[in-house]
Amino acid sequence: MKLYAYRHVNVDRPDWAPLQSLALRLTAYPDLPAIHPADFMWMGELESLDDGPALHLYKHVVTRMYLNLDADLRPYVYVDGDQHRPFFEATVHYRRLRGIAAAIARLELDQFDLATGRRLDASAGKVPGNVVPLTRLRQHRGSVA
Repeated sequence: MKLYAYRHVNVDRPDWAPLQSLALRLTAYPDLPAIHPADFMWMGELESLDDGPALHLYKHVVTRMYLNLDADLRPYVYVDGDQHRPFFEATVHYRRLRGIAAAIARLELDQFDLATGRRLDASAGKVPGNVVPLTRLRQHRGSVA
């Protein structure tokens, strides 16, 4: 797994072009969820220390997960960084994801009600396998008393 080294260079001048381009491109892929640039915060731009492309960091306002893109819309994921150095001096490492589907999956859009911002409870309405619901007991025994 190749790691790419980066340093923060810009947190004041948002660049929405990569995210807008990706949102437009995703309209051609109905099997992938749509993304809306208005649902993201621009978190900064990183310059490569390995002569690679600059990265733009976008954070989803509901899921709080990142979508990190270079200008060619290749997605990356954060791996680690030097937490003991000042923000603009710290080196951070990213690795490239296999594709945009992996990056969209990392946003966890299917785990939230995006209208309310609430996390969906995967267990809501489900009964654990070792519990017999009361309605099933009534059907089998006539009544529960």
